[in-house]
Amino acid sequence: MSQVPVQYFNLMEENYSKYGASAIQLIQIGKFYELWHEPDVSCIQQAYSQAELLAELPPPREGPLGVTPPIEQVASLLDMRITSPGKRSLLQMGFPIYSLTTYLSTLLNKGWTIIVIDELVTGKSGPKQRAVSQVYSPSCNLEDCSELSYVISIYLKDDLLGVTLFSAMNGHSIMFPVYWADRDKVARLLISYSIKEVVIWVDSGDNPGVLNKIYGLLIGWNLFPSEPNAKIEVMGSPCYLSYRYENDNKEWLLLHIYLGINEEWFNKNYQEYTLSKIFQSTWTEDVNQVNLISLLGILQFVKNRNPNFIKNLQLPESYNSVVSPLNLILCNRAEYQLDLLPKKGKLGGLLNLIDYCSTAMGKRLLKFRLLNPITNYSELNLRYEEIATFKQLLDKQIFDNSELKQIKDLSSLHRQWAICASSDTTLPPKKLNQIYHSYLSASKLIRSLLPLLRSPRHLGIEHLAVGPQLESLIEEIERFFQVENLLGDLKDILQPTDSLTNLLAQQQTLRAQLVEWAEQASNIVFQDTTSIKAEYFSKEGYAFSILSKKLAKLNRVRERYLASPALSDTAHSPHTGELLSSIIILGKRGNYHIITSSAILKVSVELNLLEEQVNTYVKQTYTRELKRLYFSYSELFLPLENMISRLDVALSGAIVSTKFNYTRPCLQGEGKGLIETINLRHPLIE
Repeated sequence: MSQVPVQYFNLMEENYSKYGASAIQLIQIGKFYELWHEPDVSCIQQAYSQAELLAELPPPREGPLGVTPPIEQVASLLDMRITSPGKRSLLQMGFPIYSLTTYLSTLLNKGWTIIVIDELVTGKSGPKQRAVSQVYSPSCNLEDCSELSYVISIYLKDDLLGVTLFSAMNGHSIMFPVYWADRDKVARLLISYSIKEVVIWVDSGDNPGVLNKIYGLLIGWNLFPSEPNAKIEVMGSPCYLSYRYENDNKEWLLLHIYLGINEEWFNKNYQEYTLSKIFQSTWTEDVNQVNLISLLGILQFVKNRNPNFIKNLQLPESYNSVVSPLNLILCNRAEYQLDLLPKKGKLGGLLNLIDYCSTAMGKRLLKFRLLNPITNYSELNLRYEEIATFKQLLDKQIFDNSELKQIKDLSSLHRQWAICASSDTTLPPKKLNQIYHSYLSASKLIRSLLPLLRSPRHLGIEHLAVGPQLESLIEEIERFFQVENLLGDLKDILQPTDSLTNLLAQQQTLRAQLVEWAEQASNIVFQDTTSIKAEYFSKEGYAFSILSKKLAKLNRVRERYLASPALSDTAHSPHTGELLSSIIILGKRGNYHIITSSAILKVSVELNLLEEQVNTYVKQTYTRELKRLYFSYSELFLPLENMISRLDVALSGAIVSTKFNYTRPCLQGEGKGLIETINLRHPLIE
């Protein structure tokens, strides 16, 4: 086997031990990503039924359930063909590098962890060097998605559990302890979150029945199949067990069980030092030890996939209990009995019926409110006031949701900006373009609302006050960036500066020189100015192009110049004569030949150096200004997100109340926490 496949499968073995049964590896070969498989080597994954795992019995004599090799599963999923080039016993499939973003969401939704191995630019001759450049897992990625993906970390200690949820997409996290006797209450909380990966931490000295305990816990939380015949892919080692499966809702999940915990995690000094390096602030009160172990575990898990995801984070929401007195509890799977949520892949459900939100942030808030009914009389009355206000505006036809529809998922975009501001990565101009235009729409929304309200407090949304600060941020973005060019060439995204203008002027002068030489040479040989053209080629750099059928005449003129150097003195310029006497043919593109000379090569080198200087200057300035803007305005981001999502939900409620002829309830607060409603036409109007 050649060197590259050996490197590929060595890395694959290492990545299985780090990322588990769901790992698939894409290696860059030229302009393609390829996935390889050795058909003569048995799969490291095994497949069992749920009943076999719960019984903790050895697999039956005929062996565990058959496992379809990952390459076959991926090829079927992406509708691609597997090939076996030559006589090598190696199966391959692949796609162009630019297609990766197209396929990522599909692979992640099916529970795959994608490891990307890219070629390194070393500038040295010899075999290509490659290394892992990116890891995407179902819960650790920044792909656009209407629902935020979460990873849940659970630490088991005797009869106490430490639970932490974390979303890499917006940096939100929440943690709480729960006693084993109260474990069923956690399921009521988890329905509000889209959990893609489960991480369990167990002390190595725990009893042999701990796996059954874990399976039972996760079945109760709908994070593990309850059907005995469900097929589960498993990969195991003495300290790490990895699972890939579909839960009862037909959603793919990954389960990671770590048997044994780093002793340092229990050291208070280590805890304080590690958390101070990650979070912008610290807790003012003691936090339960099981919570801290669960939190350290989730941070380590995420860091192994992308260290940038744990940078610039806010402290997790920390609670002493899973049950909050501020919310009603949906008991006995009430979300299914009341048909609150649509079934996977099906229409229906109350949420679909009442969801007229225009933004991803609003949709998430509406779902959270529906699944977590509040008991606070004042807040509930405030929400009704907001809906009633928007209903009046809609009835008068003086307001609509056109601006809301233009606002992207700022919660996720702000998180990506935060990561780039705290690392050596760069926010793509495409993302800045989405942020900027979302800000414009949010600003227009605020300006259109303010004259329609007696006061911002009339809506109960104090965050309308973010308007002036948002206007200031928009002005700053426009001052430093050419916002109309954010989707164009890199050199055009900055507003002109003296340094940049000088570099671009030098480039323009040299390009004009090449164009002049090309026209002069064309005039001498063909008596026109278009037969020879100055162009830029990705491989050759700046050079001249000429129709292949005209090359013979150019060569005849060249031979005359070589035979009679005195002709150079009669040319339009010394450079033209030198060009005609020292033509070098670089290659052919279609019907054209690419030619150059020593003078053209010299100018081409100068232009390439200037191009590098321009790109370096633009990248450094772009990154520096984005970091400055982030740290100057980051306190605006959360209030802005809250304002947009709250307005969106209120407007959705107004649309629904008009559509279904709901009337506003009259609420009366009671000492016992009861809420009386009058004229309520739907039990879940909230």
